Amino acid sequence: MSIIPAIESVLAEIGIDPNALKFIKPRSKRAQYRAIVDWLTNYTPQPEATALEQIRGYLETLHHLCKIQAWKGIKVILNVPIPINPPTVSLSIPLSEYLLFKELPRNLLEISENCISSFKDADNDFYYYILILKARALTSTNENPEETSNLFKEIIFKLPEDSELHIEAKARLAIHQVKLGLYQEGIAKLQQSLININNLLLNYYNNLAFNFKELRADLLDSLALYEMNSSHFKKAMKLYTELITTRKKSGMSHKLVMPLVHEGILMRKMGDYNKAIKYLREAEKKSIEINNKIYLILIDHHLAFVLINQGEDLITAEKLSQSALERYKKLDDPKGISDCYEQQGFIHLAKDEIDEAEKNFELALNLRKSINNRHGTASSVMDLALVSWHKKRYLKFISLFFQAFYLYYKLGVLNYIRFYRLLKLAYVWILGKRDWSM
Repeated sequence: MSIIPAIESVLAEIGIDPNALKFIKPRSKRAQYRAIVDWLTNYTPQPEATALEQIRGYLETLHHLCKIQAWKGIKVILNVPIPINPPTVSLSIPLSEYLLFKELPRNLLEISENCISSFKDADNDFYYYILILKARALTSTNENPEETSNLFKEIIFKLPEDSELHIEAKARLAIHQVKLGLYQEGIAKLQQSLININNLLLNYYNNLAFNFKELRADLLDSLALYEMNSSHFKKAMKLYTELITTRKKSGMSHKLVMPLVHEGILMRKMGDYNKAIKYLREAEKKSIEINNKIYLILIDHHLAFVLINQGEDLITAEKLSQSALERYKKLDDPKGISDCYEQQGFIHLAKDEIDEAEKNFELALNLRKSINNRHGTASSVMDLALVSWHKKRYLKFISLFFQAFYLYYKLGVLNYIRFYRLLKLAYVWILGKRDWSM
């Protein structure tokens, strides 16, 4: 059997000698080893294969490794470097990261659950390593937020504070809480994690097994999102600039798109639509370069926002928004779908189609509640307040208007800037020029 050097190296790391398979007993175990060797050596995807088909050999290998409870082998395969878009980009990332990067979290979730069920009653670093992967997969699906939190908390509770997995779990719990809008819980943990990791990088940079530099960048990303959602736009822009610089220096070019998108959002919120388009087009170029079509959906979504704000091309905005909505539905992404419903609501409101606006705002609200998106829920309540005014339900308008303020207050982001923005939002969509750049 002829084996290419890269696969031969992987098999050696796993601890499998293809020439000694006949000596493995019992026969049922030997069959699992043969399947592993076959998938690693004989599976060749077609050039036009999807991201999932490209890595099918490794996913099948993981399935068989779980059958024989080969912990070391599973970790080796999960960390096999996968090229993100050869030959355009000379960057490879671990298989587990590749699944998240390619928006395949359910596959990572399935892998992690298979591992956990294979190693019942486990209590070691490998088990907690898999728990982190499961929690990260759940986070990316935007489902079961409470289960995600509980997984991170289990790791934090059971492992010592100086454990690398404890440190990672604490940081990712903070990121998860900020994503959910649990700012009062998450932001203090996030800032403390950032301080701790900065100290670790300063003192033990060359001795750390885990890539804390990448985790630090993820913390910066989350902190910048919080500052943006708190209406601290200049502070957020400074953090995103630092984040982009950090990721470029660290060779994390596949993680540049989202900061660029957020810079575009910030420019839109500050009313500089030309710069907003510039950043979004730069993000679009980067998405094509790394061959990630998922990001292109988000970029279309936010380009539609810019057009709504400019008030010049509502037809194109509606086409972009509807296209994004249809693609998010295919991905079964509840957060993306809810954001598109909200956007569709504003498009209908701009066209004086009040009933359709209300329908879309309610769809957005229900979805956001179902995934525990607190920030989005507050926004949706404000949207429905605007509809109530247009339907001459003035008492309901007052009730929803103050409810929205209260929800933002509970989030911890009701500062004077947010207060002014909400008032302006209400004014422009009730009496003035209809945009929602605020």
